[in-house]
Amino acid sequence: MEWDCGAPWYHGPPLKLEFVRRGSTIAQDRELARVFSHKHTIVFISDDGKIKRDGKVAGFL
Repeated sequence: MEWDCGAPWYHGPPLKLEFVRRGSTIAQDRELARVFSHKHTIVFISDDGKIKRDGKVAGFL
């Protein structure tokens, strides 16, 4: 995957944050970052890029 450093980067925490700690996981894929805000136990990314997960908790992006 190619990264575009000029494009937005996202972090998906389960809590509202003002700052992201150095070393935190970030992604340019908005949907992938959103998935990680929902306290999932499993995430599945299909070959065509569709993301499925079982998280139910509200999260932030």
